[in-house]
Amino acid sequence: MEKHIRDLLTIHDVIASQRYLFSRTGAGRHSEASLEAYIRDSPEATFLALFRIHRTSFWQLVELLTQAGGGDYWSQGSDTRGRPARPIYQQIAVGLYVLGGGGGTAEKTHIALDIGHGTVWRYAWHTIKLLARLVPEYIRWHQYPIESGHNVFRHCIGFLDGLSIVLRDRPIVDSEAYYSRNKNYGFNLQAICDWDGRFIWVFMGHTASVHDSTAFKSTALYRNSSSHFDPEEYVLADKAYPLEQHVITPYTSREQPMNAAFNYELSAPRGKIQHTFGVLKARWPTLSNIPVRINTDKEDGHQRVMDWTMACLVLQNILHDMQDDSTWLHEDINHELAEISNSNNSDYLEGSSNTEAEQAGIRRRDELRELLAMLQARA
Repeated sequence: MEKHIRDLLTIHDVIASQRYLFSRTGAGRHSEASLEAYIRDSPEATFLALFRIHRTSFWQLVELLTQAGGGDYWSQGSDTRGRPARPIYQQIAVGLYVLGGGGGTAEKTHIALDIGHGTVWRYAWHTIKLLARLVPEYIRWHQYPIESGHNVFRHCIGFLDGLSIVLRDRPIVDSEAYYSRNKNYGFNLQAICDWDGRFIWVFMGHTASVHDSTAFKSTALYRNSSSHFDPEEYVLADKAYPLEQHVITPYTSREQPMNAAFNYELSAPRGKIQHTFGVLKARWPTLSNIPVRINTDKEDGHQRVMDWTMACLVLQNILHDMQDDSTWLHEDINHELAEISNSNNSDYLEGSSNTEAEQAGIRRRDELRELLAMLQARA
């Protein structure tokens, strides 16, 4: 189905690119007809392929962002000739279209939607920057009682992992700093999701060449964990992270049978963060191909990449709250999960475990292992 939709979009691009062969009307170079037809009249499958969310969720999002931005914010979308901005819902639709990769033809968005190239990016950045501004409201540290439903990890509040955010173009300056072990250029995103697959913490302060453990250890969450976690709380992570009181990782040694049993028990719930990442990248595939060039003005480029990424993360949580169904992304999610699995960082090199945090982590993990053994013995 998705291939069929892409083929239709390609045909549309070809037809639209021939518009100069036809007589001009007094309405101007571009009209609202194409985009309006996609929004109002396209089949649901086509709408999903174009805008990456269900139509009912789209109108809820429009209402939310209209209130968040206010009329003055959206009126800034007027063009250089002073013509008024398009309706807010059309601006948001263009933003979603760009974040979703433009139906596979991001560079031809202005042709497919019959909108000027500059106007496309003005609307896109309008939407992206507003969404990024909503991070404090939609990505919050856990605020509710833990309902893990898990006998062993009942005090686990979430799952930690890193994700590579990939740039489409090689940075002009210091490119080696952005080069990852997966042989692409980008940034390192650290994130924690809860048991429901909702992001509760994100950090994006390092380039892709930085190991997950190094990126995480530079955060306030790691350096001042006692202010974020209650004494019994912790997150689950893979072997790329340091073991400590509030970060529980698998055993590296499997000499004891219960070590392997514990690792197996941990792997199932910890897969929640990878699945959440899979949905994120499947829904917003530009996170594997962000069209922002890092040039001599690195600060501006970094901010744009961060805004782009945060916009997608906020959308993920908004759509989670709206219960927007993602099963239509099943094949793409499986593809992204395979990519994520292949791109995992190498193991964290544990030291002598002589710090208080490391010792506390060892004790907690051993206690959880013994709890698992007791529960299995009773079964």
